[in-house]
Amino acid sequence: MKKTFYILFFFIFFFLTFFQLEAQSVDTLGIVTIDNVIQVKPDTIMFDLKLIRSSDKWDRFANGTFEITIADTSFPIHPDSCTVQFIPGTSEFKLATFSGGGQLPVTDYYITANVYPGRLSITIAGPEEYVFAHPIPTDTTVLIGQFLLASKTADKMIPKAFAWLNPQYYYQACAYKIEKDSLLAPNVIRYHENDNVEMDDSLSNTVTYKIDESPEPEFILDSFVVEYAGKKRVHIWWTTLKEAYNSGFVLKRALMGPWITDTNAADWQTIARYDGPRLLDQGLIGNGTSSVRHKYDYSYDTVKYRSADYCYRLYYVDFFDTEHFLAQGCTRIPNAVITKAHPYPNPFKDKTTIEVFLEDNVMLTATVYDLKGREMEKLKDEKGDLIAGIEASVGKHLYEFQAGEFASQGLYDVIFIAYPIEDPSIEISRAVVKLQLIR
Repeated sequence: MKKTFYILFFFIFFFLTFFQLEAQSVDTLGIVTIDNVIQVKPDTIMFDLKLIRSSDKWDRFANGTFEITIADTSFPIHPDSCTVQFIPGTSEFKLATFSGGGQLPVTDYYITANVYPGRLSITIAGPEEYVFAHPIPTDTTVLIGQFLLASKTADKMIPKAFAWLNPQYYYQACAYKIEKDSLLAPNVIRYHENDNVEMDDSLSNTVTYKIDESPEPEFILDSFVVEYAGKKRVHIWWTTLKEAYNSGFVLKRALMGPWITDTNAADWQTIARYDGPRLLDQGLIGNGTSSVRHKYDYSYDTVKYRSADYCYRLYYVDFFDTEHFLAQGCTRIPNAVITKAHPYPNPFKDKTTIEVFLEDNVMLTATVYDLKGREMEKLKDEKGDLIAGIEASVGKHLYEFQAGEFASQGLYDVIFIAYPIEDPSIEISRAVVKLQLIR
């Protein structure tokens, strides 16, 4: 009887001592974090789910179920109101392709994301054996995955107000894998080989669930270019390095002149909006929140006057309908149709090339004269045709002048005459290029 009493006393003492020691020291085995919460669009939020191993008591992750909600009641979480999905390729775990039928992966992981009334549920199921489980070094962060929460109502704003559901022991689960049998006492098995062990045992081990404050994204404009494209058309393009809450762009234009020197005093008119009815306006739709470089092109804006300066301002409109100024650029609309006629080389020995820039589609003539004003010849175009009332398109052209074998050393004039085809406001445009032939 005494022997039985001592044995019973020993076990009672052992368990009381064990649980007392366990209760005295609580070890945080892991930290699960919602991070990098980004409002990609008004109706879409992207976020990261991460796990940090913060204890030496385990080394391989088994599985987890994470229950999240939106603390702001203006957006109720419900299968009828939103969807949540895992973004493929974003997890650091080796994922298997799950074909359904209740058969979970044997050697890899599988992630599911679902919406239930009042909560988002994200589950990651792991392999059956310890050897296939993902090892995580101490104090190392692993990305479980990136997820998209999207409203089923277009442009319905989702507030960035994530919260973990409580009580934690009821809603949250995060487990590690056991390599071999764990002894609670001599000959008393606590866990078996390949068991999944919940990190939060409500005694000495726990898991911390956090929501990190994500920094506000920034908008970075890399360039804004306004350039004359000929035929009274202006080409406008720009590139962004990063965008933040960008619904789209707005372009405004102002006509400048001697009577207005301050652009702030000019009459700015909106010429294009991202939400406009034209097909051209659709190119102004923004990228929401993005860190990917993007180029935008507005081709073209047709203006009314020549020999005038036109200035353009670029704005973007955020998800809250606030307009933000980004950049300003100006260009001059030339009065002449031929805006450049430059020879190279000059002086020359045998031949030279004349670069000509035309601002409109024209009928062009190019004639070579000597110092006495006598016509020597007509130049030829790139196709070998004589430039004598031929149609030439807007843009850059290269015309070659080949001096004849018996041509005299000295100065020559090449006179270009252009008749605009589509712009009746200009009757004629001339350019004179002086060449020097050296023998």
